[in-house]
Amino acid sequence: MDYSIDFRALFDRLRKKWLFIVSIVMFAMGLSAVVSFYFITPIYQASTQILVSRAAADSQPSQKDVEFNKDGDYVETYSVIMKSPYILNQVIDELDLHTTFKELNKTITITQEGESHVVTVNVEHEEVSQAEKIANEIAHVFQREVPQLIGIKNVTILSTAEEQRNPFPVKPNHILNIAGGLVAGLVLSVGSILLLHYFDHTIKTEQDVEGILGAVILGTVGDMEDEGPDSKLVQSRQIERRQLNV
Repeated sequence: MDYSIDFRALFDRLRKKWLFIVSIVMFAMGLSAVVSFYFITPIYQASTQILVSRAAADSQPSQKDVEFNKDGDYVETYSVIMKSPYILNQVIDELDLHTTFKELNKTITITQEGESHVVTVNVEHEEVSQAEKIANEIAHVFQREVPQLIGIKNVTILSTAEEQRNPFPVKPNHILNIAGGLVAGLVLSVGSILLLHYFDHTIKTEQDVEGILGAVILGTVGDMEDEGPDSKLVQSRQIERRQLNV
């Protein structure tokens, strides 16, 4: 049997099932919205900025300063140092955090401001106040320890994470989650219709008969009318009988 897909029939089935598709999509979007707004814990972000500059103009730069400033990957070096166990374990101890180095490391991102020597430390946490404390402490510990590590003494904290009056969570992304629900609803509804269409081998049209049997249809039998006392067929037979009796 040839079960090739008839795209016209498939589109017609999708068109007839539009209400089913819309219902599934709306349900999926509503479910995604409820989960996003009420069941996912919001995550807040706090940031602090650090400037690591060259040696002062009136002082002779050390050999470490010269070598370090020639290195184009200095921001990557800062990032590795700030997120290292050497720095973060001190942050955990000084703030008495009930977390591990690995867990804290995952909440921190380090970014460079353009091509400058300004580095931004971003910390994400369920509590905005805790995110602010961690970001500020990372900056302070880095400023204190980095001279001993790479010989860079000109480390300045440009801005600290301050208390936010109306903090807005960076996660979850409600719009993205609802859009995901829309896509999931479309895939589920359309996919189920496609599967039903593919596995539906019942004969519905003359073309189905030709395709399955490989035979040409010579004729069709019309619908039989009800043979009640008022049907045209019964009345015609009664007239024929009367004519024969005459």
